[in-house]
Amino acid sequence: MKIVKYGIGLVVIAVLGMGFYKKVFIPKHTFNIVTPQESDVVIKVNGVGNVASENNYKISAVYGGKIDDFNISIGQFVNKGQLIAKIDSVDLKDKIDEIKANIKVLKANIKSLK
Repeated sequence: MKIVKYGIGLVVIAVLGMGFYKKVFIPKHTFNIVTPQESDVVIKVNGVGNVASENNYKISAVYGGKIDDFNISIGQFVNKGQLIAKIDSVDLKDKIDEIKANIKVLKANIKSLK
């Protein structure tokens, strides 16, 4: 008789445990059953920040002036000696004349020293 009471109690506890497990512990509405599918994955990366170059180089011109045209675009690689921009030539003619005058003076000084 005692074994029957313990058996019935054990069955009641097992039934209550299964009910708790199915209704409370693992609710059916929290997940869906899916099957694997083959498809394309679209990847999109967005971000805000600063991008820096590994190597920074100083760029300079022989003469200053107003820039007429840029021959490169952002992100383009440049080589040494490559034309990057065209500078307005208004002041350049005056500088050429000045250099020619200096050459004449230097030639005259060379003659006088000989």
